[in-house]
Amino acid sequence: MAALIAMLAVAVTTAAGGGRAPGASWSSPGLAAGAGEAVASAAPLEAPGPRHKPTVVYDPVRRRLLIFSGLRGMSCYADVWEMPTDAPGRWRRVATRGDGPAGRFGHTAIYDPVRDRMIVFGGSVEGRVPTAELWELLLSHRATWRRMTPAGTPPTARFAHTAVYDPVRGRMIVFGGFDGRFENDVWALSLGTLPSWSRLVPAGTPPQVRDAHVAIYDPARRRMVVQGGFDGVAALDDTWALSLSGPLRWHPIDCAQSPPPRRQHAAVYDAARDGMVIFGGNDGTDLAYGDVWFLPLAGDPSWRRMDREGPGPAPRWGPALARDPVRDCLYVFGGTRPDGWFNDTWRFEPEPEPRWTQVP
Repeated sequence: MAALIAMLAVAVTTAAGGGRAPGASWSSPGLAAGAGEAVASAAPLEAPGPRHKPTVVYDPVRRRLLIFSGLRGMSCYADVWEMPTDAPGRWRRVATRGDGPAGRFGHTAIYDPVRDRMIVFGGSVEGRVPTAELWELLLSHRATWRRMTPAGTPPTARFAHTAVYDPVRGRMIVFGGFDGRFENDVWALSLGTLPSWSRLVPAGTPPQVRDAHVAIYDPARRRMVVQGGFDGVAALDDTWALSLSGPLRWHPIDCAQSPPPRRQHAAVYDAARDGMVIFGGNDGTDLAYGDVWFLPLAGDPSWRRMDREGPGPAPRWGPALARDPVRDCLYVFGGTRPDGWFNDTWRFEPEPEPRWTQVP
């Protein structure tokens, strides 16, 4: 339990940012419970409250982003918000039905397109207690919450893990996180009529243990790609692939260039350019990032900066990042730094020239 409390303190206090630069150092000792105000920035009249590590999914049926929960101070929101991608910045709280999950952070959420639902796993409830709870938000049923109780042995209660949706086998893949110790285990949740947990044991040398990393699903090569994180000693800059077709196997992706080591960043798959995009995070101490990096998933792998110096979101850690496939742009929401919490929304357009715009 002492290790868990220490990790929670680290999650809230050890990063920083400010200004528009790849990284920026702050002298603040960090955020105590209830410390810090919302960072001054133009925010819509109605918006989700400032928060760290909310989850976001893209709902292709209704063309909207869905934000759930997140941490502020030492308490968590338990709300759901939507932003239509044809009206950027116009947030609206979703009136959900049923007894839903308690507030949390460090959880994961995926969108299940077959059953039109968002699935939430794990997290740190109220920023204090790891959980192995599994919830679904049924989007075709007036946004109704329902607790899921799959067969099989579930993963240990954890937070700061990652999860991706495997559409070919209709399952959710969970990797790593912190459950009192740092993990590098892999789990699968089947998403059929009778959901069931199972532990997977891939061949090959696995990545070292970690939490606060990022992962995406690579549909062209049917694999999960993992990047960065924290192993309990330092932030990481490595990139790994877990093959999900045929025999499961871990492979390191040896990149000619990599971003600076980081944790608590965010990632998406960029279908238009067939690559992985990451934003933000911190170096494990007091250096926060506000940069965008891109990894092409075909050909010779090498990370490259995708953005340019200039106006854009302040460096931060724990933001939500999503991609609008219709308009080929990315959205960043929220995050934190030692002097406060964000609830601003930014749009990043990669082409024709990389450009940030705060919305609305």
